[in-house]
Amino acid sequence: MAKKVEATKTKIELTYMGKQYTLEFNRRTVLKLEKALRAEGINLVEMTENENLNPLELVSIVDTVFTYAFKMHHPNVTQDVIDTIFEKLGNKEQLSGVLFEIMSAPINALADNKEGEITWAAE
Repeated sequence: MAKKVEATKTKIELTYMGKQYTLEFNRRTVLKLEKALRAEGINLVEMTENENLNPLELVSIVDTVFTYAFKMHHPNVTQDVIDTIFEKLGNKEQLSGVLFEIMSAPINALADNKEGEITWAAE
């Protein structure tokens, strides 16, 4: 049974049937998510800017984002397990907001101008 959802700025941690899951995105999983949404006819950029999505589109989008949030740390979790966890979680409206927040973290990191561990130069 799904027990708790704790949100930070970049990930969701939950426990289901005694197993700990971390839902998070990196650049690669965001790109895979974008490709999956595009295959469903949904543009990720337009989606994040559109406040008037119809309920059916929103359900599809949240379901897909939730699924891809598993991929970074749990690529072998079956869709049946992911669907069961999603069904058992409460407060889905808040969960949806947090999912979009963690999905945005890798994108926002691209705009970060801090020094990296590897230096580079263009000639």
